[in-house]
Amino acid sequence: MHIFDSRDPYSVFFIMGTIIVFIFSFWGIGYQSVNSQNHEKIEQQLKIWQKNEPEKYSYIAREGCMFVTSSKVLVVHGVALFEQIDEYHNKLVIDDLFIAANKGLIKAANMNIKYHSKYGFPENIELDWRKEVIDDECFYEISDFKVIE
Repeated sequence: MHIFDSRDPYSVFFIMGTIIVFIFSFWGIGYQSVNSQNHEKIEQQLKIWQKNEPEKYSYIAREGCMFVTSSKVLVVHGVALFEQIDEYHNKLVIDDLFIAANKGLIKAANMNIKYHSKYGFPENIELDWRKEVIDDECFYEISDFKVIE
């Protein structure tokens, strides 16, 4: 048996199978490198946040999947105080957004992150958990971020 004999069906299946495995191998390597670049970006932004986090600041935190929760947050020396805005209580702190971003890298079909230009925290994370499912999108949002002097 000759491996490269085009008249032998087993040779053709062997060659085609090898080509398919080869193509999928490069696809997997490419996917992992893109995924690791996103993880590195999140880690870089976390370091920026940890380095620049003010002692006193406030913001409005919103998150939602099936319904939206909101709260006003005041952070003083690392202690967060929450004021409920709507009927659902939310205790979302900025560090939780980094956790959500890392979870999204692993489990979400699609994720978009917008970072704060100065402090590095995620201002907005949009997640689509599964492409083929409607209404499974979630978001996390930090708005009205203010440093208190």
